[in-house]
Amino acid sequence: MRFRIPFFAILCTLFLTDCAVTIPETDRTPPTFTFEITNGIPGGPLRISSSDDLSNKQLNLRRNTLYRYRFTGSDQGGVSGMKLKVNWPTDFHEVGLARDEYIIVSDDTFFRELLWQGQRSDPRSAKIITGQLNTIMYNQSYAVVSVEWELGTTDFGGRSGTPNTTTKRFNVAIVDDTQEVGWVDLP
Repeated sequence: MRFRIPFFAILCTLFLTDCAVTIPETDRTPPTFTFEITNGIPGGPLRISSSDDLSNKQLNLRRNTLYRYRFTGSDQGGVSGMKLKVNWPTDFHEVGLARDEYIIVSDDTFFRELLWQGQRSDPRSAKIITGQLNTIMYNQSYAVVSVEWELGTTDFGGRSGTPNTTTKRFNVAIVDDTQEVGWVDLP
């Protein structure tokens, strides 16, 4: 029984990431996404979906810590792009894509952004990006560093339409070992 569950999960992942689709003539349905931090959060993995209301929430992450993530974008008409924008100097490690499938853009002052671009000639209904985020903080005082992260997924918008984009921004605090880690309600 233990072998079947991981095997099934791997099979589903391969199926989701390798589903070729036909781009429809028009597509007015926005894409969806989920972002998961799979380690280091008390109580287990933390999941953010494109439909979550995060307006009164803050994600606290420990400074100088390596977090594993899984970012999944999906759209029945094909996913054309995904982005994960974090504060600088937070860094991306072990991105689970071929090096020529993504770029990392940085202004070396405020942000670092991982970008993946889908191919109109080979559209897929879903894309999964895995890797690690290192919450580097040079400020070793007990001050909380508050930043904003942004997740986004874009579809093709059909063969003749305008692409649809789903974006979610949320507050992240890089904290020391005296503060709670995970979701915190804001007043």
